[in-house]
Amino acid sequence: MSIREKILTLAAVAALTCATPDANASPQTDVVESFNATLLSLLEGDGDFAGRYAVMEPAIQSAFDLEFMSSKVLGRGWKELTPEQRAEWLATFTRLTTSNYAGRFVGEPGPAFETIEQQDGTHGTVVVRTKLVSPGEDDVELGYRLRETPAGWKVIDCYLDGTVSEIALRRSEYGAVLRRDGFEKLVAAVDAKSDELAAGTSENP
Repeated sequence: MSIREKILTLAAVAALTCATPDANASPQTDVVESFNATLLSLLEGDGDFAGRYAVMEPAIQSAFDLEFMSSKVLGRGWKELTPEQRAEWLATFTRLTTSNYAGRFVGEPGPAFETIEQQDGTHGTVVVRTKLVSPGEDDVELGYRLRETPAGWKVIDCYLDGTVSEIALRRSEYGAVLRRDGFEKLVAAVDAKSDELAAGTSENP
């Protein structure tokens, strides 16, 4: 699978970020560029899944507002969960997000990540537009929405080709499973996907 295909199939409420040093650096671009440095190290290495997971886990915890994202992908269903279920879902969602990167980005050096621009978004958010430049392939435009939290600026959504919201895509999928099958089956399904990524048997995000 090409690096472009890996980016387009990642699609698990995670945000691939960019890293081209810029004189107009900001706290928001610093977040995405720092994350990208970790991702690039993954692409340049050849470690096993456990090793890649260990590398990605702290980077994802640092860059993403996982609690916010995990609530938004369930839509209205989040309000119906107990505190214990919310904690379980956050752990499940975090594992899948980390597993997606650890399972899909390995041993394929060559691409470069560029920051295009930073724009003001709605409700006090900021959007950092980036692109993935990969030799012999079309560029992939990636946008990342960040909001300010008590712990600093965090990614809360990403946009493939500049328009497709990963949060919206996952809300449609996870919300439907939650309504149809219930919370426990949703968790089981997402855990199974994480297991497939760890085993290298997952075809889809």
